[in-house]
Amino acid sequence: MTSPVFSAAHNQASTLYLPPGPWLTVLDCLCEHFSAIGREQWLDRIARGRVLDAQGQPIALDLPYKEGLRIHYFREVPDEKPIPVLESILYADEHLVVADKPHFLPVTPAGEYVEQTLLRRLIRRLDNPHLVPLHRIDRHTAGLVIFSANPQTRSAYQSLFPTRQIDKRYEAIAPALPELNFP
Repeated sequence: MTSPVFSAAHNQASTLYLPPGPWLTVLDCLCEHFSAIGREQWLDRIARGRVLDAQGQPIALDLPYKEGLRIHYFREVPDEKPIPVLESILYADEHLVVADKPHFLPVTPAGEYVEQTLLRRLIRRLDNPHLVPLHRIDRHTAGLVIFSANPQTRSAYQSLFPTRQIDKRYEAIAPALPELNFP
């Protein structure tokens, strides 16, 4: 019986192919590549099994560095601040989820936000780790975001945007500024 193939997306892990460099170990590479994350944090993540090899197995602290080696790691933001807004799901079926994203909620993990993102909230709420946004809108923008819920049909929906078979439209609603004079 073969073991299942590790899926970074399914496990919500980030992936890094190790870049060219002079490092002796993967740990050394990670510390320099992600300089904002201290060595102690990487040691802790590795000890807790939060840094994995290409097969999804925890790496050893002394794993030798090799250019191009695929590593998966779990992003963590200590003391991530809650974003006190609530998204709503407007539509959901086996293929698509359409969510109304409020202002200030990021769509995907980035920077200081990992769990406080629309994607992670929907994954937890719908218990579907296969969710992938088909497009994005800025953190400060409110609006609808469409997610693929099924890896088998994802490419059909993803192709709609670059082929211009689907459009995004932005509408700004703002109070009038009577002091502005337009010639």
